[in-house]
Amino acid sequence: MADKYKGIATKIIDNVGGEQNVKSVVHCATRLRFVLKDESKANKEVLQDIDKVMSVVQAGGQYQVVIGAEVNDVFSSIEANFNVNNKEAKDSNESDTPSKKSLSGLLAVIASFFTPYIGVLTGAGIIMALVMTLEMYGVISDKSLTYVMLTALSTGIFKFLPLFIAVTAADAFKTNRFIALAIAAAMVFPLTDALGELTFAPFGYTIYFDKYGGAVVPTILAIWVTAYVERFFKRWIPKAAQIVLVPFATLIVAGSLAFLFIGPLGTFVGEMISKGYSSAYGLSPMIAGAVLGGVFQLLVVFGMHWAILPIAMINVNTQGYDTILPVMFMAVYGQVAAVAGMVARLKGNDRSIAVSALIPGFFGITEPALYGVNLKYKRPFIIGLIAAAVGGGIVSFFEVKIFAFTPILNPLFYPLFIGKDSNFAALLVASAITIVIAFIGALFFGLPKPKKAEPVPAVTTPENVVPVANVSDSTITSPLTGELIPLKDVNDPVFSAEIMGKGFAVVPTEGVVTAPVDGEIVILYGTQHAIGIKSTTGLEVLIHIGINTVELNGECFTMTTETGATVKRGDVLGSFDIAGIKEKGYDTTTMVIVTNTADYTDFTYAKENGQVKMNEEVVTVK
Repeated sequence: MADKYKGIATKIIDNVGGEQNVKSVVHCATRLRFVLKDESKANKEVLQDIDKVMSVVQAGGQYQVVIGAEVNDVFSSIEANFNVNNKEAKDSNESDTPSKKSLSGLLAVIASFFTPYIGVLTGAGIIMALVMTLEMYGVISDKSLTYVMLTALSTGIFKFLPLFIAVTAADAFKTNRFIALAIAAAMVFPLTDALGELTFAPFGYTIYFDKYGGAVVPTILAIWVTAYVERFFKRWIPKAAQIVLVPFATLIVAGSLAFLFIGPLGTFVGEMISKGYSSAYGLSPMIAGAVLGGVFQLLVVFGMHWAILPIAMINVNTQGYDTILPVMFMAVYGQVAAVAGMVARLKGNDRSIAVSALIPGFFGITEPALYGVNLKYKRPFIIGLIAAAVGGGIVSFFEVKIFAFTPILNPLFYPLFIGKDSNFAALLVASAITIVIAFIGALFFGLPKPKKAEPVPAVTTPENVVPVANVSDSTITSPLTGELIPLKDVNDPVFSAEIMGKGFAVVPTEGVVTAPVDGEIVILYGTQHAIGIKSTTGLEVLIHIGINTVELNGECFTMTTETGATVKRGDVLGSFDIAGIKEKGYDTTTMVIVTNTADYTDFTYAKENGQVKMNEEVVTVK
């Protein structure tokens, strides 16, 4: 599909001095916000004449190109066609900025590395599920060309996942993509196929060279180290020799660290967990199963599960059965059922991703569910772990056994659990309980409840609020209590010149914002400083709280609504900390703009300045 915004994006990049002149670019509700290396290289006059560009503003160290409602489309085109090392300014419904110092934040960061290719990951998972089904029912043979070809297409991305991670991690850590790819390629290089099993113990611990296919965290850590190593050599190697010597030295040092320390660390931890499980199982099968079920998918994320799977294989070969795989089965159910619960909670593109993750998830392929949904929202991932812990405890308590080894578990493999001394009924009960806990948990607790803003009680204070009257559907009321001022007095040329459209502004005295019209929330930025509402009569109203407050990244804002919500005039949308915003040096003036002003000819103001109360009539648009 052609990118209809590519021409506009190209002109914009060319006239901000080219992609080499761009340090970063993000976007807010209406503008592209460039940080340029040299603003003198930008051509403001040409930029202002580009189609879709409303204005150009230089403020706060940013070169701002005002686009309006189509800013997201233009930004996406820039992101897709130019290497500007940008990162969108939290333009999602997730309001919190993850802290990398916490487990929750770490999981969110890990998930972010999969966003660019989650669709490919999910598509490959569906192909894998299709191949498994066709082969299981005898439609295709595992020796056929179709089987081999589809297996390669579906398995390749999972086997060589570190290569994909290397690209996104390199961008995030600001290191050379191709050096990162070289490190990741070394980690997944099939040494064992060429040279047989390779293990070494130079420092008293075993180093494996066949454990990194699909490993997530070891790859991320390796690229993180690579970034520091590369920067170190760039400082010390003369520029004339950097093109060869920096990659050479970085590969030697970072690659060695990856093989000698980063990879073995994951293997060591996995082995310790495996030994701990075996010991714990001898003391209390239920506790051992609950612990393994509760942490298994976390081990998958950290690439530590490879140390456990061989034990299951050995058990089947020596005993004829295994008790670890039933626990892992519950871990699969926990994550997939959590995604199913999230389907009912999510909307738009996020919901589509969740739905598509269910198909491979049913067949035991959890990566699309993990990286596309559960890790992103964190709560469903944790809920899935809890559900798996319960299910794992049950199957271990009743000593459920599997009589053949399989690295992938799904309902089609239930017959493998039927045999002497295996409590198949307990497996079915445990499966049902795990699914119910994960599904119900994600359905009701998968997304955080909207926080009740502290200032909300002020909404009911009679002296500060005008009761919602029977005003015309085309009337816009004030969403705030404060001082009403005309747009021309706003300290931002984009709004004061009415480039974004006609409207009014309020300098708020209370930090509560309400709906100024009946309609639907069509935009709620992750930074929470801007809300877009489409009224029942077609008015497109933008409430922009503060000037340049996108830079706060959601701090000081607590919105209690969400995209897609239907609202009535006067409904509380959220709150914001006026004092906090001012303390950080930002103007709290809030603009209320009709962004489709061109569709209307008459703006009749009930009042243009002075004190205004929340829900008080301000302007009628016809």
